Amino acid sequence: METPYGHGGLWYMHPPFVPSAPELGYQSKLTPRDTYRIGIRGLNAHCQQQYQKAFADLDHAQQEQILTALEKGELDSEPLPGKAFFSQLLQNTKEGYLADPQHGGNQSMASWKLIGFPGARADYTDWVDHPNQAYPLARSVSPAKGMHK
Repeated sequence: METPYGHGGLWYMHPPFVPSAPELGYQSKLTPRDTYRIGIRGLNAHCQQQYQKAFADLDHAQQEQILTALEKGELDSEPLPGKAFFSQLLQNTKEGYLADPQHGGNQSMASWKLIGFPGARADYTDWVDHPNQAYPLARSVSPAKGMHK
């Protein structure tokens, strides 16, 4: 989170900050970095109080319960609503899962393989109208290029 994104350097970060529809863009005084710091601290404090363990040490069923409560807005970490933390976490998880491996997520192109995406090419327009047909060209990115050790 030590990037312009993490520090909110890519967005307009001046008041007024009012709750609004997601279509209006990011509307919080908290940067993504602050959202994670406050959210993780609050999440772990709740888990310590409830289970005497950090979130990462809980079993899968307990983690699911906590994430569901966050998603429903049942767990907050002042000044951060749990729902806002969950939304940020979910969005960044999707971005990392589907990202080009050269950026550090999607290790070994696992998600691309799962959805049948052959790699990032400059142009797929010739194949837009051919659903359910295998793309005939080789991958444009080799797994080795996207792997980080």
